[in-house]
Amino acid sequence: MFWKSGSVRESIDVYPEGTSLIAVDSNPHVVELLTENLKKAGERVHLKKFVLASVEDMSCSLGKPGVEDNSVAAVVCTMVLCSLTDDQTTKTLAEVKRVLMPVSSIIALAYVCKKPWTFQYFVQHLLTKLLIYPTLFNGCRCNKETLASIKQAGFKTVQAEKGWLQWSSEAISKPLNPFTLLLVRSAFAIVNSGIAGFAEK
Repeated sequence: MFWKSGSVRESIDVYPEGTSLIAVDSNPHVVELLTENLKKAGERVHLKKFVLASVEDMSCSLGKPGVEDNSVAAVVCTMVLCSLTDDQTTKTLAEVKRVLMPVSSIIALAYVCKKPWTFQYFVQHLLTKLLIYPTLFNGCRCNKETLASIKQAGFKTVQAEKGWLQWSSEAISKPLNPFTLLLVRSAFAIVNSGIAGFAEK
């Protein structure tokens, strides 16, 4: 199994017994967080290797470890595609298809834009075009049409559901000062729609 480690802070308890994991991230400091999570998982999840690379190019080049063609059974991609430009998304999905074995799946979770022509839809596009939202929230582009991108990439049997997230203070791992809490609540009001689903190669 291959994992883009954008969700490294989240629990990996959902991975089944005997999972062999290839983690990919361009940030070397992610290794520490990943190691902490793997300790919690015990022997259930095995880290095969950590690939220090961008998801747009995970190939084995310049003697560095990468992800080989047709080598993984599933790609789990959480909150990553919504942080890429359209060009980066196209390249990343092409890379995902390259590394997947035949009849294997990509499992995706991402923020997406609201229904067209709604007030929030226009706000999402404005904040993204002006680079306000991506600057404040680690590159997140809240106006993405990720499901359409996956379909255009040529995946088969695309199944996904769009849902609306409900605010919960339990989602915050530590106390926030009033200004930061207001910022987070405001951001959540703008970006509370997402997709969860899978597609077969």
